[in-house]
Amino acid sequence: MDPKTATTAQFHATPEQLSYRADRPLYTFLAMQNFLDWQHQDYPIFAKNKRAFEKQAAAEVQKADKEARMLYRVDPGKAKAFLHEFNNYSFHNVLHATEQELHELHHLPIIINSKELSQSSDGTFTVTALSTPQVHMTRVDKEATRFGSPFSNADLEVNRKMPKPLKVEFMDVNKDGLKDAVFTFPIKTAVAFTVPDVDTELYLWTKVGKKQLAGYDIVKIKK
Repeated sequence: MDPKTATTAQFHATPEQLSYRADRPLYTFLAMQNFLDWQHQDYPIFAKNKRAFEKQAAAEVQKADKEARMLYRVDPGKAKAFLHEFNNYSFHNVLHATEQELHELHHLPIIINSKELSQSSDGTFTVTALSTPQVHMTRVDKEATRFGSPFSNADLEVNRKMPKPLKVEFMDVNKDGLKDAVFTFPIKTAVAFTVPDVDTELYLWTKVGKKQLAGYDIVKIKK
């Protein structure tokens, strides 16, 4: 975006600009934050990998700094171009590493069984959490389960008001021989902090056995 368009988007974003798109790097980093904040058992592994990554990145920065200083003595313009290229490389390196970490996390595959959810609806909707060979949803802790928009407010008490499931049924939805969990939630409280006309990622937070697990799917929010 040019500066004028970007400034307008910052304070008066359109629904399309706010909508989830997998190719927008922001959502990779947000998903990583959301999963790790809930899946405490996975944090020590992530922290170890992060320390190793940062050690390597620090060495690369030191090397780039020396090269840029040498270039600057000869041609400041070339030094600036080199640093721009290095910054671009560094960003994509972090993005790729985060994508790899996300792939390794045991997050739940979930399906919101509605194309749209209305903020004014008093009805319910269902969310299917699929079992895998590693995670059997018949062991889910219904009382530890919540659904909604993550980090809706800086006040944690607001986030704790995300709805619990009204009920959960177990059935083999995808015919793979494993019983999946089909949760029923109230619509209004699940989408209370979303924005109309935006394709929004909504999260299922739950506990299966001793593991805290999460998953998300995308749905269009309507008034």
